[in-house]
Amino acid sequence: MIRSMTHITGTVMVLLFLSAAAPLPARGETAPMPGRKAEALDQLNARLKQEEARADAMKEKAQSAEEDLQSTRNEMSKLTAEVQAAESAMTAIETRIKKLQTEKDALTFRLEKDYGSISELILALQRIRRVPTETLIMRPGAPLETAQSAMLLQGILPAINTRVETVTADLNRLEDLRTSLEKDRKAAQDASADLKGKQTKLKTLLGKRETLYRQSQSDYKDQAEAVTRMAAEAKSLQDLMSKIQQAEKLAAAQRTAQAKASAAKPFRKNTPKDDGALPKAGDGRMPASGTILVHFGQNDNIGAKSEGLKLKTRPGAVVSAPMGGIVRFTGQFKNYGNMVIIEHQKGYHSLVAGMSRIDTVVGRRLNAGEPVGAMGTSGDAGTLYYELRHDGKPVDPSRKIPGLS
Repeated sequence: MIRSMTHITGTVMVLLFLSAAAPLPARGETAPMPGRKAEALDQLNARLKQEEARADAMKEKAQSAEEDLQSTRNEMSKLTAEVQAAESAMTAIETRIKKLQTEKDALTFRLEKDYGSISELILALQRIRRVPTETLIMRPGAPLETAQSAMLLQGILPAINTRVETVTADLNRLEDLRTSLEKDRKAAQDASADLKGKQTKLKTLLGKRETLYRQSQSDYKDQAEAVTRMAAEAKSLQDLMSKIQQAEKLAAAQRTAQAKASAAKPFRKNTPKDDGALPKAGDGRMPASGTILVHFGQNDNIGAKSEGLKLKTRPGAVVSAPMGGIVRFTGQFKNYGNMVIIEHQKGYHSLVAGMSRIDTVVGRRLNAGEPVGAMGTSGDAGTLYYELRHDGKPVDPSRKIPGLS
């Protein structure tokens, strides 16, 4: 045992001596890196550069898509205004044609009714004119009867002349009506073709907008599900508005917290921008072209005071945002049908209801005049309801839309 311990001790002493004799690296020098480790580090650096280049390319692509999206939205707002102007022009032409046709039908009926009596009178006068004067005088009792007939004719001739002048004027007016109707029908055909062309172009832009939104915007699925739950739980429109405003306050608080967190980390890359700022409202406008059936404050068809406007539109009329804002609700709600709620600056909200189709989603940013839906094409589908609210309460839309008061 002692001999074994002595052997081990000697071996340890030799190892210590050899390690002491080995040269130590100079201070400040780095130990050489193993070949495999250096190669792995080079590969990692190359990959990082590739990822950075890819991120820059994606960022540039996203920025380009965002610019293209904004350009498309601006073009849509302009085209929507043109479509609505074309709809108004088409409605005016159709109204004029209807009025002219009604006048033409009444005039034709009156002329046909008077035709028989006028014809008989003209024939009688022509027969009298063909009888020679000598024959009238030679008849028994002729002088007295002739005098009486002359006095009678003298009394009715002015009335006959007036009647003839009236008929002549009616015939001239009838010809003018036919000319005007022909001209207006041609104008209606041209306006209809122009309107269809603009609607087709607008439909193409709607598709392009959706594609660009998918490229540049986040998924709105969670927000859509949230507002669907709100609609199911809300007992009234006022209740729904309260829930939407609560959600907006919560979202604003979350954005504030995120902004503070971002400010605490100034060197963090790719910090998402705060998208909560509301777009500019712009100039207020009617959501669709048409005729106002019920004004704000007037009694509606059930005798209650209207809290908004009821608008009679053309079939298939395009519906747009009255002002710039962010969509906070889309979908069916109670007896309002399809409804869109848009939040504007300074506590205002627009409620647009009665559409057959909705062309926007919750969370979407809108320019003033950007399309949000379309009216139906049959039945009572052409009645649109618009309501403006401030701090949750209905107010007169003339506050924001000029020319209504």
